[in-house]
Amino acid sequence: MVQEVECLDLQVQEYLGEDKMKRLIRKSELYDAFNIDNSDDLFEDINFDGYNEVFKNPTAKEIQSLKEASNNTIRGMIYSNGDMYIWNGYILHDFINNYTNQKLNINEFRFSYDPSLWFIDAHNKYTLKELLQLIESYKSKLSQIGDLNIAWEVIYCKGKGQVPPRGTLENIKKWVEINEKIS
Repeated sequence: MVQEVECLDLQVQEYLGEDKMKRLIRKSELYDAFNIDNSDDLFEDINFDGYNEVFKNPTAKEIQSLKEASNNTIRGMIYSNGDMYIWNGYILHDFINNYTNQKLNINEFRFSYDPSLWFIDAHNKYTLKELLQLIESYKSKLSQIGDLNIAWEVIYCKGKGQVPPRGTLENIKKWVEINEKIS
């Protein structure tokens, strides 16, 4: 079976050329890994083994392994260059750099996911409209993490009156449209 796969890889490479074949191969990276002492006050009510990984541009397998280690919760960021970083959902964005050797820029697009809610903290960097545009542009990456049709909660948007009620993305967009007409 392995020989058949290698043979198929060579045939695809010959057909596409080496450069195009390289673009087909998805690159992911274990960005950082660390242990957390479970006696840490931040995690006293959470039971996990203490070993944690941060992935850059994760594969489906890496996303699944994080979900299994963190009760299906994931936190992460997407940088403006498109790189996505994810880690155990129990570790808040504001604390991740306390544990990693390689520091993350937590002022980028931040998200948290659990199977019933997407939580987006705009950290007063984005207006709600800008944030919705970012979400739209990052849909293909976010859909790797989980269902986009569940509830969303958005907080700390830049500007006055920029906090929509919790709802689906479509409902939040409708809320924005209604508020623009009222204004």
